[in-house]
Parts: sequence; structure tokens; C-alpha cells
Amino acid sequence: MMAMQTITAEILQMDRGVSSDKQHLTAQQYKSFAEKAKLKQLEEERIRKEKQMKEELEHLKVSKARKEAAIESAKTISDGIKGFFGQFQGQTGKSP
Repeated sequence: MMAMQTITAEILQMDRGVSSDKQHLTAQQYKSFAEKAKLKQLEEERIRKEKQMKEELEHLKVSKARKEAAIESAKTISDGIKGFFGQFQGQTGKSP
């Protein structure tokens, strides 16, 4: 095939292309290469999603801690208000 291209180029007075040093892959080699590339992409996606899940878990932990702290503050304030009104009612002699 290369000889025919060379002869055709000479007859038509055209420049002949330069041969490539690339080796062509067989169908099995190509499929193997494509599967490895796909596997690498899936692994990168798994790592990215794992990192995202860890970040979301950390965010949830922080949110839970803030919620628990807010609940404790509300309980403390509530107890303080109950105590204040209890003392106030005790001073006036009135019952609730």
C-alpha cells in the first residue's frame, strides 16, 4: 500500500507524506486501554464523592452540635424564667 502511494505521488508530482512511528493497537489492546481509562475515571469519581461525603458529614456534625447547644441554652433560659417567676409568685403570696 505504501509503495502505491509513493508511485501515485511521483506520477502526480505531489509531496509524499512522512510515515508515522506510531504503533497501532489491536482491537483487544484498544478495549483494554479504554477499560483502564474508564476504571481510572470511575476511581477518581469515587474519591471525589467520598471526599464530598466526608465534608457533608462534618457539616452535619457541626450543625448537630450547634442545635444541641441552642437547645441547652433554651433550657437554661427557660429554667431561669421559671425560677424568676417562682420567686416572684412566692413574694406576692399568690398561687399560679
